[in-house]
This record gives sequence, structure tokens and C-alpha cells, in this order.
Amino acid sequence: MTIAPPSSLAAHRQQFPALTNKAYFNYGGQGAMPQAAIDAIMQAHHQAQEQGPFPVR
Repeated sequence: MTIAPPSSLAAHRQQFPALTNKAYFNYGGQGAMPQAAIDAIMQAHHQAQEQGPFPVR
């Protein structure tokens, strides 16, 4: 098993705001998302609010 260097691990953990100061063990159910996924969901939500559910193309 390869263990990531501490600097790489710290950079990765910064992508998961919910994990700040926590130990997290993914059991395969609902869990924390990386910030990039949260940002994409929020962008899609805002776009749907601006254009409605059926945008005209």
C-alpha cells in the first residue's frame, strides 16, 4: 500500500470542507463531497433557477 505524502494528503483534505478537524471513514453510504462537486451542484441549481426547468434553446 502506498501512503500519500503529508502535503498531498493535506491538499486533498482541503477539498472536503465537512472533514475539517475530523477523522472520516467512508463506509460506502452518503458522505462528504469535495468542494468542486458542491460548486458544480450550486452552479447547476442557480442555472435552473434562472432558466427554469425547461430552457429554450
